[in-house]
Amino acid sequence: MKRLLLLSFFAITSLALSAQVCNPDPSYANAGPGVYPFSIATPDCSDTLGVKTIVSITDTTVSFTQPITLDVTIYYDSSRVLSVTGLPPGLSFGTDVDANASAHLPYGAWVNSGTIPNVTPAVGCVYVHGNPAAWQAAQLGGDTGVYTLAVEYDARIVQTDPDVSAFGVPNGTWLSDVDPSFGGGSITINVPMDTDPITDLTVPVITGNASASIWATETYTTTAGAASYDWTVVGGTIQSGQGTDMITVVWDGNIEENSVTVEVGDGEGCTKSQTSDVTVLGVGIDELEALGAEINPNPSNGIFNLVVKDADPVSVRILDLAGKAIQTENLFGSTRYSLNMESAPAGLYILELETKKGRAFSRLIKN
Repeated sequence: MKRLLLLSFFAITSLALSAQVCNPDPSYANAGPGVYPFSIATPDCSDTLGVKTIVSITDTTVSFTQPITLDVTIYYDSSRVLSVTGLPPGLSFGTDVDANASAHLPYGAWVNSGTIPNVTPAVGCVYVHGNPAAWQAAQLGGDTGVYTLAVEYDARIVQTDPDVSAFGVPNGTWLSDVDPSFGGGSITINVPMDTDPITDLTVPVITGNASASIWATETYTTTAGAASYDWTVVGGTIQSGQGTDMITVVWDGNIEENSVTVEVGDGEGCTKSQTSDVTVLGVGIDELEALGAEINPNPSNGIFNLVVKDADPVSVRILDLAGKAIQTENLFGSTRYSLNMESAPAGLYILELETKKGRAFSRLIKN
């Protein structure tokens, strides 16, 4: 393939976040050498800015005129970025092979695979990163925040056909070290970079009651204007509003740590999330002790023994985790009672007990 295929323009659009990694898109593996996509990149919101996939060059045909006129196919086994100029202060250029960087390979190297002449190109990626202050400063410079980077790209020769290794194109030599008269020299790719973010997705704020009573229905809202909303509730049940900026929740109180989380999206792959802890009042294994009562065995196969200190009237309600009363009893005249839940499905339930001393809750586990 002609190396001129690499001389394409690509744009990097950034978001004001720091980044230390990028992930190439393997779907471009068969698209030929170049940088993809050709359109302006959108941030992927994973602390990576302006990611572009780069497909390495595998071969090129060069016409020699000295010492004879000859078309030579050059095969490459790896490629690298030699230098990047034109970056605004505070911003850095990176690749997915930075881990292999050295003085000889300042940004690492992409290594092709396969066997000649069927060389398979390496698929990698490039990106720009920096802290929020650097991005904000860059937006005030350049051409209204737009800069043109000069990326110097290079490839390593592994073999030529016909073999001209004795005539200025030795195997194992980087193209940048070959005399231009023999088709040598690195390749400069002009990179327009827009430092203004495409998206302005902020971390959502959750508002609502952070201290709820058991089985209370509470409303929680978040920042409006996002393209999507995904709510997750721990210790409660979403009654309505999933997919919108407002939900209603019934708090089960069946665990000690309760929370509500929302993840918002911009419709372009960017998401931000926030979690708010919620204290659910009125639930505890030992709350019955305050009324001088106890329940046993617990768990049970369906028969629970309720023991109270005094033979005063006792009001009993057994609730499922949706807050619905599945059993109600008014007991009096004894200090020991039997609660029969043999017909109820196995699972977790809440016992609500009320005497003249007050009201308390306990979990019931039906095996």
